[in-house]
Amino acid sequence: MPSRQRITCVYEDGTLYLEFKYSEGEAVLSVTDLCHGGCTEHVFSTDAPALIYIGAVEAATIEIYTESGSEYVAEIMDY
Repeated sequence: MPSRQRITCVYEDGTLYLEFKYSEGEAVLSVTDLCHGGCTEHVFSTDAPALIYIGAVEAATIEIYTESGSEYVAEIMDY
Protein backbone atom coordinates (compact mmCIF):
# COMPACT_ATOMS: atom_id res chain seq x y z
CA MET A 1 0.00 0.00 0.00
CA PRO A 2 1.53 3.36 -1.00
CA SER A 3 2.43 5.78 1.77
CA ARG A 4 1.11 9.34 1.89
CA GLN A 5 4.50 10.45 3.25
CA ARG A 6 6.39 13.01 1.18
CA ILE A 7 10.02 13.79 1.89
CA THR A 8 11.91 16.71 0.43
CA CYS A 9 15.65 16.03 0.23
CA VAL A 10 17.95 18.60 -1.36
CA TYR A 11 21.77 18.49 -1.41
CA GLU A 12 23.63 21.77 -1.88
CA ASP A 13 27.12 22.91 -0.89
CA GLY A 14 27.70 19.91 1.37
CA THR A 15 24.41 20.28 3.23
CA LEU A 16 21.28 18.14 3.09
CA TYR A 17 17.90 19.78 3.58
CA LEU A 18 15.32 17.23 4.76
CA GLU A 19 11.63 17.84 5.35
CA PHE A 20 8.97 15.25 6.15
CA LYS A 21 5.33 16.04 5.36
CA TYR A 22 4.25 13.86 8.31
CA SER A 23 6.41 13.50 11.40
CA GLU A 24 7.84 10.04 12.10
CA GLY A 25 9.69 11.00 15.30
CA GLU A 26 13.45 10.73 15.65
CA ALA A 27 15.40 9.46 12.65
CA VAL A 28 18.90 8.26 11.82
CA LEU A 29 20.45 9.46 8.57
CA SER A 30 23.22 7.27 7.18
CA VAL A 31 25.36 8.65 4.34
CA THR A 32 27.72 6.28 2.52
CA ASP A 33 30.29 7.92 0.21
CA LEU A 34 30.42 5.70 -2.90
CA CYS A 35 33.61 7.27 -4.33
CA HIS A 36 35.89 7.48 -1.30
CA GLY A 37 34.31 5.03 1.13
CA GLY A 38 33.22 5.86 4.61
CA CYS A 39 29.88 6.21 6.28
CA THR A 40 28.55 8.86 8.62
CA GLU A 41 25.41 8.87 10.75
CA HIS A 42 23.35 11.79 12.00
CA VAL A 43 20.32 11.81 14.30
CA PHE A 44 17.56 14.34 13.67
CA SER A 45 13.87 14.95 14.35
CA THR A 46 11.34 14.65 11.55
CA ASP A 47 9.07 17.12 13.40
CA ALA A 48 10.65 20.10 11.60
CA PRO A 49 12.87 20.72 8.55
CA ALA A 50 16.50 19.71 9.14
CA LEU A 51 19.76 21.06 7.73
CA ILE A 52 22.53 18.48 8.07
CA TYR A 53 26.10 19.13 6.94
CA ILE A 54 27.52 15.98 5.29
CA GLY A 55 30.43 17.56 3.42
CA ALA A 56 31.34 17.35 -0.23
CA VAL A 57 30.32 14.11 -1.94
CA GLU A 58 30.19 13.18 -5.62
CA ALA A 59 28.16 10.02 -5.19
CA ALA A 60 26.53 8.75 -2.03
CA THR A 61 23.74 6.55 -0.75
CA ILE A 62 21.39 8.14 1.76
CA GLU A 63 19.43 5.92 4.12
CA ILE A 64 16.93 7.21 6.68
CA TYR A 65 15.55 5.02 9.45
CA THR A 66 12.68 6.52 11.46
CA GLU A 67 11.35 5.89 14.96
CA SER A 68 8.05 4.77 13.43
CA GLY A 69 9.87 1.93 11.62
CA SER A 70 10.07 3.33 8.10
CA GLU A 71 13.17 3.17 5.93
CA TYR A 72 13.91 5.47 3.00
CA VAL A 73 16.78 5.24 0.49
CA ALA A 74 18.06 7.79 -2.03
CA GLU A 75 21.26 8.60 -3.89
CA ILE A 76 23.33 11.71 -4.56
CA MET A 77 24.98 11.86 -7.97
CA ASP A 78 26.82 15.20 -8.18
CA TYR A 79 29.15 14.68 -11.14
